[in-house]
Amino acid sequence: MRDTLLKLNILEWDGTYIVDKSTYGYRLGELYRNQPLKVRTIKDDFVKSVIVKNRLQEAEKQKVRIRRIAHVAQWWLHHEHIELDKEEAKDYLDLYRAIMQRRLPKRLDRKVKSEKVKAELRDSFEAKYWYAMHQVERWGKRPNLTVDGAGGRFYNPLVSLLSPLRNFVTYKGQSLISFDLKNSQPLHLLLLLKKDFWSETSRISWSLKKLDPVLWDHVTKQETDTGTSDKSSSSTSPSIEFKKRRQKSRYQGVENTHFAQLVLRGKLYEFNSEKFRGKFFDKNGKDRFETRELAKKEMLTLMYFDNSNPKSASQEPFQYFKQLFPDVAEVIELLKSRAHRDFPVLLQKIEAKIMLEDVCREIYDQYPTAWFTTVHDSIVTTEEYASEVEAIILSTYRRILGGEPQLERAPLNPIKAFSKLSRYVDSKINEKLGAEAEEEGGGSRLTIDEIKRRLLLKQAMSATPDETHYPDLGIVGVDMSDMVNLKHKPNPFAPLPRKLKK
Repeated sequence: MRDTLLKLNILEWDGTYIVDKSTYGYRLGELYRNQPLKVRTIKDDFVKSVIVKNRLQEAEKQKVRIRRIAHVAQWWLHHEHIELDKEEAKDYLDLYRAIMQRRLPKRLDRKVKSEKVKAELRDSFEAKYWYAMHQVERWGKRPNLTVDGAGGRFYNPLVSLLSPLRNFVTYKGQSLISFDLKNSQPLHLLLLLKKDFWSETSRISWSLKKLDPVLWDHVTKQETDTGTSDKSSSSTSPSIEFKKRRQKSRYQGVENTHFAQLVLRGKLYEFNSEKFRGKFFDKNGKDRFETRELAKKEMLTLMYFDNSNPKSASQEPFQYFKQLFPDVAEVIELLKSRAHRDFPVLLQKIEAKIMLEDVCREIYDQYPTAWFTTVHDSIVTTEEYASEVEAIILSTYRRILGGEPQLERAPLNPIKAFSKLSRYVDSKINEKLGAEAEEEGGGSRLTIDEIKRRLLLKQAMSATPDETHYPDLGIVGVDMSDMVNLKHKPNPFAPLPRKLKK
């Protein structure tokens, strides 16, 4: 089937991005990328039976994974209470598309010479619009709940929704609040600097041996072969010696004080921008660390790039980073020694463990009636329980890290989405083409014509949209209605049923 789709130019593949002899580098062909998404029913019995069989098998796997975090997933059982204002969301997307179609050609003419590349960039933004429209249309159907088998992240409809569209979601008519961890990925890196992480007998759930026994064995062997392990000790855990710093940290429990203070204060990217600025430039002569956002992007690249590739553009910045934070860099190198993908997956596992099994479990135990869900490293809840959820997030990380992270509290509402629409469009263009000195349209402010259009669209909100029916094939998601009993307080650890519900 795949080969046929490639021959017909319905799919394209450039021959790259191969992982374990399989490739994921496909995209729709040129004739299909600009079209709206449509759902079609597969009528061939053989193809249908293969797909349904695969989905049944996957559903069984997902039930086992979701059972561990049923205290989070149980709120999606009654997904009809989690509402999306479809008309408002469509208005937003129409404005997004209109602004993009006006600004993108001007930027493309200045930045890109190849007509083919211009067409591909236009297609990518158009495809994003149609996909977001498809998400809006499909909202309210039975949700597809999954847990990533590699990193352990929980995927729900709010995760896959285009981020600005979350501002149009409510729970039983209540507005929502989002809590985001600042410097989130470096924050979880701090746990790798704690001795408990490397302990063979550690009872904590996020120790290396418990998170990834195979990587633990590899790292242990690496340390033994290089002669850096403590041979006098009966433990086989790696001997990671952290250098003592002169400055004293007010965050007790975190060994690498200077790096930890920057992360916990939410100032790591600003620090990197200041220290790296003027030292590293891209092929067009642009300073790669000129702004905080550029420094953030580069920092994440330094953490996750393939350090075994000597031609990587991140090699020199990483060596400079190693001069500033030698302990942190050495740990990153050690955990990439088998494969560079091990490190980002490990951080995802730590994030999932803490957010889903520590923070969310504490929220559920203390406030069993509080609605909440996760979007990876952030938690979304109602205004009613916002203060309580914020306090639990901070107290949990203070207990684990010894210091409180910086939290960004963001109310989700349509006014916020529309007020930042222009800036959002600019940010998406900048991701592809690079930032410019002055953004068109004055940053976050809408033009007069856009505001007039917005008001006209607002007047039409009283009309009830027609419901569009899309037939489903087999199991779209995991039906968890037989996992927990919501007549009383949910029991996340109830035994699994023997049969799937039809």
